[in-house]
Amino acid sequence: MMKIPHFRRNAGGPLAGMTEKIEWKLSKGPQTGQQLADHFNLTLAQINTIMRGSFRGETSKVSFGESYPTEGRAMDRLYTLERKPKRVMHKEKKRIILNRRQLEEHRRA
Repeated sequence: MMKIPHFRRNAGGPLAGMTEKIEWKLSKGPQTGQQLADHFNLTLAQINTIMRGSFRGETSKVSFGESYPTEGRAMDRLYTLERKPKRVMHKEKKRIILNRRQLEEHRRA
């Protein structure tokens, strides 16, 4: 079984790793917020908070459908994984030269 790339995990909070779990569930097919909440034993408000704050990086892309009211005051929507998760290799940072010796090494390279 192939593993999907992971986001950097939080420091062990109550919802640590939830973005990976939601990403895994969405890789199986489109889901509504209520379906995700039922599967992970969370409230719809918690799912909406997670979805609003996550999936903005380069690792994966999630599209949000039109929101519609549910029973009560909560709003639900359909979530779809547009781009499968991929590993992102960061570009090498530009070196900061602090002294003459580093400048000479940089010119040699």
